[in-house]
Amino acid sequence: TMQELAQVVCLDQLAKEKEMELSEEENGKTAQAAEEYFASLTEDEIAYMGVSESDIKEYYEHYALAQKVYHSVRWCRMRSAMMRHG
Repeated sequence: TMQELAQVVCLDQLAKEKEMELSEEENGKTAQAAEEYFASLTEDEIAYMGVSESDIKEYYEHYALAQKVYHSVRWCRMRSAMMRHG
């Protein structure tokens, strides 16, 4: 959805500001997942979406980085709350 896309873009921007990036292992897992997803698509689906395997890989990288930032921020907030209350 557009909301999810906006969240990914915002989290990617936050990653740049915090100089966060995917590790080599995370990049490998992301590339494998993208490759498997692309291989599962039919020619009609690929044509309808107008994507290449490298497009899918790029989308997966953005999403994975956004997830990493989200979990990092969430963990920091939880840790901060625990420190205030205990």
